[in-house]
Amino acid sequence: MRTADKVLARLKNELPPHLVYHNEAHTRYVLEKTALLAEKEHVLGRDCLLLFLAALYHDSGFLVGSNDHEHRSCEMVREALVPERINKTELDAVCTTIMATAIPQKPKSLSGAILADADLFYLGTDDYDFYANKLYQELSYFRPGFAQNEWFEMQVNFLKMHRYHTDFCKNFLEATKEEHLRKLVKRADP
Repeated sequence: MRTADKVLARLKNELPPHLVYHNEAHTRYVLEKTALLAEKEHVLGRDCLLLFLAALYHDSGFLVGSNDHEHRSCEMVREALVPERINKTELDAVCTTIMATAIPQKPKSLSGAILADADLFYLGTDDYDFYANKLYQELSYFRPGFAQNEWFEMQVNFLKMHRYHTDFCKNFLEATKEEHLRKLVKRADP
């Protein structure tokens, strides 16, 4: 079984059902957007492979727990891709790329910028409400009584501080994200 199939199967079969956002479908979405952004940013060859490994494993830490899941994802990728399969420098690059998804996002490489943008690609799309609702449902599990107005305020603050890192996302997603922010401001403070 290929590495991708193994990781996706684990996410599908082993994650708790209350993770309605951070799940196999999200990882597939991030892989798809990573492919798009890698093409737009001209990432090829071995660099592209390492980027895809980071995208594949970026939320695997949720299999252990939600706290500090990026570090747990790095631990999991280090266990799975032992030095016989990938050298230490490449493994460090994969983990640096995974860490670019930690909030607040601070990518240290082009690969990190691509994965950070792929992870939050939906913020600048017409699918924003769908994914935001999934995230709200997931957070509500951990925070019973999490009020909608508190959620809207959290999203307003998040969208205000969020920045895309790749030229493609800046050029094609930023305006839609700003429109979502304007709508949220109205909903959060009627």
